[in-house]
Amino acid sequence: MDYRLGFAITSSVFFSLIAFGTHAQTPSKEKTCLHVASYEADLEWTAGVEKSLREKMVGACKLETFFMETKKNPGDEFAKKKGLEARDLITKMKPDVVFLSDDNAIKWLLLPYFKESTIPFVFIGVNWSIEPYKLPFKHTTGVIEVAPIDAMVYEVKKALPQAKTIAFLTIDTETERKEFPHVAKRFQAAGYSVKEYWATSAADWRKLYLQAQDETDFVYLSNKLGAPDWKDEENSEFAKKNQKKLSGGTYVWLTPVATFVMAKSPTEQGEIASEQGKKVLSGQAPNSVPVTANKLYDAVVNTELLKKTGLKLSEGFMRRAKAL
Repeated sequence: MDYRLGFAITSSVFFSLIAFGTHAQTPSKEKTCLHVASYEADLEWTAGVEKSLREKMVGACKLETFFMETKKNPGDEFAKKKGLEARDLITKMKPDVVFLSDDNAIKWLLLPYFKESTIPFVFIGVNWSIEPYKLPFKHTTGVIEVAPIDAMVYEVKKALPQAKTIAFLTIDTETERKEFPHVAKRFQAAGYSVKEYWATSAADWRKLYLQAQDETDFVYLSNKLGAPDWKDEENSEFAKKNQKKLSGGTYVWLTPVATFVMAKSPTEQGEIASEQGKKVLSGQAPNSVPVTANKLYDAVVNTELLKKTGLKLSEGFMRRAKAL
């Protein structure tokens, strides 16, 4: 059984005294919703959000999904093409609510084509801040995705009280470039210096993993997504053989290579967005539905890797953690 820990975050609340028209109040026909996913259907995160939406929106609307597939097809031209396809689908469908998961759907669909729309949009998993997109608009609400770095800092201080340097190791993607300054800021606020390691492949990641262990005290593993040659079994064996330093991450798919994980949950974000979507479908103005952030994580510990370090995590974390 997975256990969850909460961490505090201030939610942004936006209210409107202006009625949002009649789009979400139509009534005779069955309501329809569209989920535009930035990434592909078989990506673990996208699949989790999609599953949650499908379960929670039963009875509220008929849900269809469009996958932009921009993780395995990086580049502006492909993203622009998919944004156009999604725009045409929305124009044809005229859904009562559109769910947008992850940043690329915001960048390539909402901003260029529906910034002034009367169709309600609910965004999901916009990393750390909506300010770069000038959100929220009057027809939007949604979920901001943040990582539990403060909770991770607590564990690092318990296990490594003398630690001074943190490695930020990840695959070099647009999402991770947005992630880095927010993560670094929180580690730096706790008194650590942060060193960046940007890999372009799994082979490159393994080389940088060894380098990061030699140069820093704790290795923060941000993501593996975006490495087409990544194989969990191969990299798990590599970590077992080569780990010398404590490492941690915030995605469950990093458990084969991380000592411990405080995993953000796509299910939680899908559930929050579903409740927001239902409120909009019932007639509430989107910008009167508070924008919020994920608040939970699942605690997981890779016992074999932890044993290799000879270190101990806090009793509270170990009591709640799922052991692998």
